Amino acid sequence: MKELWGYEGRLEKENGQLAKDYRNKLVLAMAQEETLQPKALLAEESGATGPTGATGATGATGATGLTGATGPTGRTGAAGSVGSRGATGTTGATGNPGMQLPDSFAFFLNGQCHFQKGRKIELFPVVKDCTHQISLQCGDTITLCAGTYLISYQVSAFYPKPDEMKVTPYYNGASHPETGVCFVTGTKDSTACGSAHLILEAEESTTFSLYYHGSCEVFDGHVTLTIVKLHACTKTCK
Repeated sequence: MKELWGYEGRLEKENGQLAKDYRNKLVLAMAQEETLQPKALLAEESGATGPTGATGATGATGATGLTGATGPTGRTGAAGSVGSRGATGTTGATGNPGMQLPDSFAFFLNGQCHFQKGRKIELFPVVKDCTHQISLQCGDTITLCAGTYLISYQVSAFYPKPDEMKVTPYYNGASHPETGVCFVTGTKDSTACGSAHLILEAEESTTFSLYYHGSCEVFDGHVTLTIVKLHACTKTCK
């Protein structure tokens, strides 16, 4: 490019108009050269790439987005295997001993009894109840305190002619023929006998008696009666 300028100087000395036209073309050519070649020239002149700069500080965390809709419930998983049995716990302390209730029982007898129709059979105490839960009143009526009792009795009588012996217990304010004794003699000079056993439940104090319902009087009767109070509730379990 310096050589072109030098040539242009010589033309100006020799021919002024020709030198002026040449200068214009030269200027135009230089302008085109600067427009077309600067990138190439810069690329050729670029140095080696420098090292990467340090990472900038982390920006502030953005606001939490809205909670999404709950997804459908998944299937129930298969049941796991049964775990091993745990160790046996220690035995608890022994509770206080309960109160032991005394036994209540009594035995009654009449070895030569006079049975009268519709009347109570007379009894005599042989073994008395020391707890006073079972007590004889008026010779033919036994008073029982509230509780549960096992009662067993046996009756026999001599009949000179065919007859019927019927004995019915009375307790809890009613007659109980279902726990009575009945015996029919078929010949003269016969002995009728029978026995019965029952459990009496008394929610409150009651009386117990044996009634004779034969068709005739008996002068040679025999009766035994045993009563034992049970350690049980006064109501039948349902």
